[in-house]
Amino acid sequence: MIVILDGWTLFAYPNATTLETIPANFSAADQTLKVLDDDISIARHISTVNVGNWSFDMFVPECENIERAMYVYIMSNGSRTIPTYPSDFIGVGVWKAAVQSTWSFIVWTMNGFDWIVHSQIYLNPMHGWHHIRISRNSDGRFMVYFNGTLEADFTYSNVTTSTYLEFYCYNVAGAAIDNLDVEYTPPTAMNTALLIVIGYGVGVGVIVLAFFFFIRDEKE
Repeated sequence: MIVILDGWTLFAYPNATTLETIPANFSAADQTLKVLDDDISIARHISTVNVGNWSFDMFVPECENIERAMYVYIMSNGSRTIPTYPSDFIGVGVWKAAVQSTWSFIVWTMNGFDWIVHSQIYLNPMHGWHHIRISRNSDGRFMVYFNGTLEADFTYSNVTTSTYLEFYCYNVAGAAIDNLDVEYTPPTAMNTALLIVIGYGVGVGVIVLAFFFFIRDEKE
């Protein structure tokens, strides 16, 4: 079953090899989107922003030494033949192999079968809150900051459009994102910013997730 609530599509997979969906296991307590179990869980929202700024806070839980991953695909087409990732995407996130105790923060892209890791840093411990900010200009230049430090500066033009923004988690019960902000800055004399802000409310037995849209004119 796929759950659609206030613009979010929430779904999960019982394992990494089947496309059979099960109800997504997310919590919206304290206005933070939190994953409740170790299934493959995905929260998706329509987002066509391809030039601008993306920022959010990501919580990485303490984990045992098994393979774990959590990514935010800031630009994606949403089409997938396997649960792990869309066929076209720009993504950032954290990952740990089963045989490793050290997490890595990675910046990666995929276009069809063209899979590229643009930056990878190893941190131990990784658990706790981290702030991530990404910018992309009209020439395809990306700048990615992790906890205020520039970790990636590259140009990539194989993926130039977006249909969805996705939050993907695997084996990371307790993982969360908060303070998600997407700012659209088209290359015009007067920039109009589209802010996408995560907001949540909890009803009896129902998780209510909402995106609130605000349009504003940026001052030069």
